[in-house]
Amino acid sequence: MVVHAVLLIALALIVVRGMGGGRSLSIDAGMTDQVALRDFDQNTLETNPSEANTEASETEVVEIKIPFPESPTLGAPSESTPQFESTVRAASSSDLRSMTNLPAGGGMEGRSSGRRQELLEREGGTAGSEEAVKRGLEWLAAHQHEDGSWWFDLRRGPCRGRCRHSGTVGSSTAATGLALLCFLGHGETPEEGEYSEVVRKGLYYLQSRIRFTAKGADLQEGTMYGHAIATLAFTEAYGMTQDPTFRDLAQSAIDFICAAQGPNGGWRYSPGQPGDMTVSGWQMMALHSAHLSRLNVPHETTTAFSEFLDNTQLRYGALYRYLPEEEEEKPSPTAIGLLCRMYMGWPRTVTPIREGAAYLADLGPSRTDLYFDYYATQMLHHFGDPHWESWNEKMREHLIRTQERSGHEAGSWHFGDPHGDQGGRLYSTAMAIMTLEVYYRYLPLYDTRAVEFPY
Repeated sequence: MVVHAVLLIALALIVVRGMGGGRSLSIDAGMTDQVALRDFDQNTLETNPSEANTEASETEVVEIKIPFPESPTLGAPSESTPQFESTVRAASSSDLRSMTNLPAGGGMEGRSSGRRQELLEREGGTAGSEEAVKRGLEWLAAHQHEDGSWWFDLRRGPCRGRCRHSGTVGSSTAATGLALLCFLGHGETPEEGEYSEVVRKGLYYLQSRIRFTAKGADLQEGTMYGHAIATLAFTEAYGMTQDPTFRDLAQSAIDFICAAQGPNGGWRYSPGQPGDMTVSGWQMMALHSAHLSRLNVPHETTTAFSEFLDNTQLRYGALYRYLPEEEEEKPSPTAIGLLCRMYMGWPRTVTPIREGAAYLADLGPSRTDLYFDYYATQMLHHFGDPHWESWNEKMREHLIRTQERSGHEAGSWHFGDPHGDQGGRLYSTAMAIMTLEVYYRYLPLYDTRAVEFPY
């Protein structure tokens, strides 16, 4: 009896030790971005956020029911907004250790002529939308200055004021970067394509506008908007060509973005200012493109930006504010914040992404705000159905229908809103083109062919 008792006690100690041998997994319902989310075959344990400090073994999985509070802005769910179960599935501690390998989204391989047509048909584009893109590129090419630049002010250069709705923003790096992104998004490079010379001259102009500083290559011309957009043009040019000249310029411009990050983890108009969501969105697009192009982005930069997103989010990350201190969400910051969350590793199955996608889809494409449409279209394209097909048809047909078809303005767009008034016809045209290039500009983020790089 004594021997049996000793054996039973020893076995019990082994079992208890085995149960406690795993690393602890502490999950907070308001910090779901710190949890790797994926499907598992093992049984799950339901708990609530207040009981979420759970000792998890290497294989244990925790499922959390998150009670989303009613939002005074969202109100009651509409019939057009599908309802999702507010469930977040958390990975085991062994999966958390692999979180340095976060998805960086689909690559730029879809821009080649063969893949472009394939993706256009598969992802919801039409012959009409592609013709609208081509007309827009023709308009942009006709408005490039002799030195390779573009300007928001259409009263100067080849246009000589023949187009209405001239912009007021003075940054030529922003204007040139926006125009170049349209050509690069269509697969045009300095070496290949119908507009190779246009692209070559534009990139050469941007290179001539760089101010080399101890913090990196400065392309601001008065605003971090301009710097991020021009940097994005360089990172995409390098990613598409692997030209070492573009690599050095792009890396130096990325270094400047990292050095200019504000104390709250975001970016604003000038280096070092506490950030807002709209300026930060462009910086994140450049950083994301840098990852796709295998350039170096410090982990500290993305970690600080993740904290900025935490401080601007509402409803656990389903909605976002323009500034952390504001009380209510806004459509454009929400679209930007959700897209950034996707790029930084949140899968489409996490509840805040699903809730956010439903919120954007319920709003529908704006008839005038291309800034919102540009970001929301990207987010919903990556998300896919049940929202993408309906959103895409409305957005696509609206842009095809509103493109100018006659006179010197043929191929361009202009919408009267604060962004459209400041950026003018050049801004509206570039944003419309990039929105209609969504089908092939980047491969779908959650496609099995998406490329992963470590953040």
